[in-house]
Amino acid sequence: MGQVRANTSALRKEANFDDALSYLQAQPVSGWLAIVDSHSIIGAGGILTHERSSRNGRVTTNVGQRVSKVMNRWFGDDMMGLIRRPPGARHLRILVLCVCGPIFTVNQSLADLKSIVEGDYLDAIVGFSREVLTPQLVYQALSSFCIAAYTMCHFADTEPWMRVKRAVETGFAGQRTLFEHTPVIVISKGPDGVECTGFGYGSPNRMPWGIEPPACGHCGKHANIKANSKMGELVYEDSEKRSITLYMTKKAKYRCRNCNYRTPYLAMPSGIKLWRNPAVKNHFSYPYPTVFPDIKWTLPETKSASTPATPATSAAPLAHTGRRGQARTKHFKRKRSDEPITTMYDVGSDFDGDSDEDD
Repeated sequence: MGQVRANTSALRKEANFDDALSYLQAQPVSGWLAIVDSHSIIGAGGILTHERSSRNGRVTTNVGQRVSKVMNRWFGDDMMGLIRRPPGARHLRILVLCVCGPIFTVNQSLADLKSIVEGDYLDAIVGFSREVLTPQLVYQALSSFCIAAYTMCHFADTEPWMRVKRAVETGFAGQRTLFEHTPVIVISKGPDGVECTGFGYGSPNRMPWGIEPPACGHCGKHANIKANSKMGELVYEDSEKRSITLYMTKKAKYRCRNCNYRTPYLAMPSGIKLWRNPAVKNHFSYPYPTVFPDIKWTLPETKSASTPATPATSAAPLAHTGRRGQARTKHFKRKRSDEPITTMYDVGSDFDGDSDEDD
């Protein structure tokens, strides 16, 4: 069988690896940033490292490895030993993964990423959870995030995770096209240990609270899910422990446009927080992954409308006298002014005109 592997020595030479290693040896307490543009294995996670072909050359198998193992191979023991130190807000160590979503959505792969942060090798890992990621949609905002993370420091950000999250909210703010493609995922060590946080944008009638809508429990379709939000006042405690009262989505229900099955109203999941940037709207952060447990999808009962009695449409004769005194009959069509009227409902207000009462 043949194998195609990455040439580690050539990659290090191309990336000026030796210069970076020499700098870290001279300045051990320094910022560190690595951006990985690669693929992940659907169903297994990790990073694609090489391909293996069959003996006849007709079948090619993608082979992936855990990120922790790949880091040790790419950077070696020398650099890994230099970047491992207690966390500090001044000199951030960040790994950015421009990799497809299974690297976060597969439990074993997510646990491996958390172990890297837990071991104090990195302050944060930033990536995207879309199953098939389009890098061109994230590069521009990702550049803004990196600039914010390493050149801007707010006096209130006394911990690395605070600075990283503020950089996410600065670099990705207002990127609606990006957030409609994928949420941003951040793994960092917070006050309660290693945390995984999702950052997203969500309009009330598409993606309430920035959380991806659930797949239909009947047909399994995911792309045709319509949301309907019930608005109300909610009191929030933001990331800086400030109480904020907002008029926003209080609960939401979902309908599948493919099969018309729908859910009852679902309350806002716990842990939803607003971004600290007051200039953005409908931007949220939440514990990742956040899912709605045990959703009941049902098909609504068909409402039979009473049909009014149909009036006679035959011609009705009318006799009158003509000019020569002869009786003539004139026929005319009776106008049907009492025909039933069909009302079209705006799907943005509610589902097919059903009541807005709680299910």
